[in-house]
Amino acid sequence: MIFKICRFCGKQFIPRSNRQLYCDREHRRICPSCGSVYIEKYPENLSKPPRKCCSYCGIQPKTLSLPQFETIDQVGRSILIQSNVSRGRYENLRISQHLFSRDLNPVHVFPSDNLDKLVKWCEITKKLDSAELTVYKLNLDYAREFLEENDIVPFYKHTSSALGLVNESKIYQIMTFSKPRYNKIYDYEIIRCCTRNGFQVKGGVDKLSSAASMYLGIFNCITYQDLSKQFNYHYYEQIGMNLHHINRPRIRCGKIFDCGTAVLDFR
Repeated sequence: MIFKICRFCGKQFIPRSNRQLYCDREHRRICPSCGSVYIEKYPENLSKPPRKCCSYCGIQPKTLSLPQFETIDQVGRSILIQSNVSRGRYENLRISQHLFSRDLNPVHVFPSDNLDKLVKWCEITKKLDSAELTVYKLNLDYAREFLEENDIVPFYKHTSSALGLVNESKIYQIMTFSKPRYNKIYDYEIIRCCTRNGFQVKGGVDKLSSAASMYLGIFNCITYQDLSKQFNYHYYEQIGMNLHHINRPRIRCGKIFDCGTAVLDFR
């Protein structure tokens, strides 16, 4: 049996012929027009530049200029962007892509956001190692109290379970779960992964996800990340989750578009 290495994804496969250079797995590419992730159906196209994700993707990248935007504040690597004005569907996404390419984390501030809470959420003054912390299954009242103090979105009332990294009765990071809200082929959904304001926990997401598998039997799960607030979702990929797709920007109140949502799963 002869194995080859796929020239696109780098994974091992058994070729159907000596000429086959790419495996038959799903290969995800970035649309050069709108930035959406699409699945390349035809392996022979992998040797060519990415194409538009669909026939009605009408943005012409050669004529696009970076939309004007105002920076409210910079907190470490996070750039808080004034996004209380109506822009085109993909313009906030393009602003984020531009800043992310400069190794910055773009955070769009919409009219409904609490700016003070966002600033605290972005600040990192202390770093911890997850080895210093112990995993506990949390009472949901404690989880709610922690999230209301440290998170930037309301507590999800249908949360079913929560795990926390704790030291001396103080919670530093939590991961909460529920039944899937939108896709019922999964058993669970990771609702929130939140760290105490001002802290960064090295290896925390990995430790919590491992505990979820070991103690709660959570293996088949999905999660959604709002790219308007956190553009980098690689910490989920580092724990074995796969990027399933990226939803296109959707309109919020005040006719303001967000940056889309990254959908990741683990099965």
